[in-house]
Amino acid sequence: MCQCQLMLMFVCVLQDSFLPHIEDGTIILIGATTENPSFQVNNALMSRCKVVTLEKLSTEDVMVILQRAANSLNISITDNSSGDVEKTMERSER
Repeated sequence: MCQCQLMLMFVCVLQDSFLPHIEDGTIILIGATTENPSFQVNNALMSRCKVVTLEKLSTEDVMVILQRAANSLNISITDNSSGDVEKTMERSER
């Protein structure tokens, strides 16, 4: 399995060299980018990929996840902790 964390650095020559190995299943490519992959990945490789778009989680979604984790660990989360979650999410967007 090959994980490429920054697809924009995955130059065209390298993409072409990986193509036959991706086609025959020797390499499973998992890539991540903040850009539209169709601008960074050549057409031959894109036609063999499944693109998954991840959307930003809302504060409520994060609170549900945290509450489930807290419940599984038998700890409690106070009601005012959602403000801390919002601050943390704002910082992570920068």
